Amino acid sequence: FGQLREDAVRLNLAYDQDGLYLAISDQKKIDGLENNDWQLIFPAGEKKEDRRFVCSLDQNGNLKQSDTLKWEVKAQETKDAGATLEAKIPWSSLGLENPAEGQKLRVKILRGSLREGVPLLGWGDSKVRGEGAMAEIILGGNEGTVRLSRIGNPSQCRLDLEAQIAGKTAKGHMDVFLQPSVLKEYYDPKTMPGTRSFTGKEIYHKKEFTGGALRFKESFDDADVNSMLIRIVDADGRLMYQSQRQFIANLPIVSTVKTLPGHERVEIQADVSQYRPSKKSKLTGRVRLFDPAGKEIKKAVIAGFPSPVQKVDVSMKGLPEGKILVRTTLYENNQEVFTHESSFVMMETRPDWIVHPAGAERRVTNDFIPLTLKQDDKAFVIGMWGREYRYAKDSLLPSGIVSQTRQLLARPAEFRFSSGKEDSKSGSIPIRILEQSPDRIRFVLQKRYDRFMVSTENTIEFDGMQWTTITIKPLKNRSSLEKVSLEFPLVPDNSTLIHRNYCGVSSKQFSGKTPDRWNSGFAPIVWIGNEYVGHCFFIETPAGLQIQDSARFYEVERTDRETLLRVNFVDQKITLDKPITFSFGWFATPSRPLPENWLSWAYYGRPGEEYKGTEFQVLLNDRCFDESNQFLHEAHPWKWFTDQAKIAHESGRHFLKYTSTHYLSFYKNWTKDALDQKKS
Repeated sequence: FGQLREDAVRLNLAYDQDGLYLAISDQKKIDGLENNDWQLIFPAGEKKEDRRFVCSLDQNGNLKQSDTLKWEVKAQETKDAGATLEAKIPWSSLGLENPAEGQKLRVKILRGSLREGVPLLGWGDSKVRGEGAMAEIILGGNEGTVRLSRIGNPSQCRLDLEAQIAGKTAKGHMDVFLQPSVLKEYYDPKTMPGTRSFTGKEIYHKKEFTGGALRFKESFDDADVNSMLIRIVDADGRLMYQSQRQFIANLPIVSTVKTLPGHERVEIQADVSQYRPSKKSKLTGRVRLFDPAGKEIKKAVIAGFPSPVQKVDVSMKGLPEGKILVRTTLYENNQEVFTHESSFVMMETRPDWIVHPAGAERRVTNDFIPLTLKQDDKAFVIGMWGREYRYAKDSLLPSGIVSQTRQLLARPAEFRFSSGKEDSKSGSIPIRILEQSPDRIRFVLQKRYDRFMVSTENTIEFDGMQWTTITIKPLKNRSSLEKVSLEFPLVPDNSTLIHRNYCGVSSKQFSGKTPDRWNSGFAPIVWIGNEYVGHCFFIETPAGLQIQDSARFYEVERTDRETLLRVNFVDQKITLDKPITFSFGWFATPSRPLPENWLSWAYYGRPGEEYKGTEFQVLLNDRCFDESNQFLHEAHPWKWFTDQAKIAHESGRHFLKYTSTHYLSFYKNWTKDALDQKKS
């Protein structure tokens, strides 16, 4: 679907009193005349099987013997392995007598194999039964017809339809419907072609035409749109052309806006990784900023795209308060391709801490290395210090996790869901990189099933932390789900220990040897590993979970082959009329270099003492709080922390800040003192 192909099958029809004549030029490779069949299918009335006539040929292009089909056929292969076919079909063999001028026939003409699994191609929808999926032939008629030259490329969010209107009809209109869901009534011209989607959004265009030519150009910037219906009708409302397709929308250019107040600038990233320009084309871009009243206030030029993502820096100086609209336009050979809109808000007042540079820099800190991304035909691999995360081309979750040269996964991690019916995979969409920098990589993965589209948006940072938002989008209204879970099958030798941290949410934490069978209610963190490596899963909130058995949010099953960590999001039947999302994170440990004797460390000192070991010291301990667990601001101001850190540094010791909810009681004073002293 897209530009009409030069190798499309061309069909010519004629008739006389004796029969119907077909002349077919098929430039597409056919894999031998004997392995293909031509079919004519006529409607047989409501609730009856369509009448099907099959023309089967031998390798020489001659019609095989048949008692019921009296076609006169001559076919031959062409030099490029295509085929031509001429056929005379007696009216009597079709059950028709004495055809008259003006008589209308509904017919579907297909070419392909009747073998299971081999697609049928042709004139009419090969997957839909009934008269609604058939084309109309008018014998001797001179009504208007449509000859389509091109359609455009909706998968790149662009329509560019060009057609010639032949015959006596020279007036009418074309309707284009775009929806983020499946169009159901797309072949019935008497009803509204298409039902409202679960989001309620629908993009509709209407183009009037007078004369013999019809041209329609339009772009859309809604990446959720995946269905399109085109209808061309004459002035009397007679349907002349109709086409419905589904596609995956990939915006030719996507702009991401980041405000960097500490540097008094706005960073705009223009991403063209999903655009496929023609050969020897030059891509350029332009960025324009508009104030809340719609007046252009700043602009910048992107001279080229040596890499798919280009950054544009715009100064914040002079930008008014309120919503700032950003329009990023892609040009190919100086011709406009697409404009993407994004926005950001300039705040009325900005507190001092916003413009303070502490923590604002995007950089890879000490002990870490920049992220790497390697791709081949089978997988892509993201690397960071001591670890690699591998994704197979058709996976939503990692197929391999390596830490310190040790493989953590016994087999690929899996996203599992059940709808009570068989949902087969019908295709995966290649990785879409949203951002790639030394300290962060963001990417999207998608997989299509019969009734659902499942996608994950992922962010991996330089310390190995991955944050994922998974979206399940129903392709049909009111689709049901019965189970949604994640499975991380871990190598047994690298999963002998387990730690569940309650973080003040659940009643207790659990640590120790990994049991053969174990389950737990919601907890923010579960780590499974051994003395050297491990896998840590974390999640912020139980909000949105659809689980009846609250004691089985986590499940662990340990065998000789693997230690399976299962995380359940849904364990009951739910009905979806809109997408649902779940967010979670994970990382492989260790996340940074470890001192040689780190296993001998003790974390806590005894109550009432400042514990100072030979390798490290704790900056916060029981002496920092009063009997009601309130932080002693006066006894331990910011200078106390900096002094303790200086002592640890000068003595060659590591220092640990015992972070807890107690921070809530002192962070305001701490931050104020830090800014006053310009400490970061």
